[in-house]
Amino acid sequence: MKVNAEREFVEGNWVYLRLLPYKQKSMKQKHLGKLAPRYYGPFQVLHRVGKVSYRLDLPLDSRIHPTFHVSCLKEKLGKHVAVVPSLPFVDATSSLSPEPVAVLKTRTHNLRSRTITQVLV
Repeated sequence: MKVNAEREFVEGNWVYLRLLPYKQKSMKQKHLGKLAPRYYGPFQVLHRVGKVSYRLDLPLDSRIHPTFHVSCLKEKLGKHVAVVPSLPFVDATSSLSPEPVAVLKTRTHNLRSRTITQVLV
């Protein structure tokens, strides 16, 4: 593809990683949908593998293969590097299990024959 051929990175560049949740079954997100982060990182490019794939310096606890196609990468603009979002946690069954940072408030509602508990995260 011409679009991917124009996008090239050099060893040491910082890039954002776009995970494809419907192609990568281990990264499928069930509940977040359109509110889920689209890009993670930035991560540093270790080296080029082939013509259109790159190996990234991912965290040691990630359970994802570190080689990605150029279409999954987006160049980081600017010189300041602040790594904020980490890769999502994948449990032993290879599915995402997001965990809340803190529970701020809870409340319960009694509706007819059942009780509903709401949690503010």
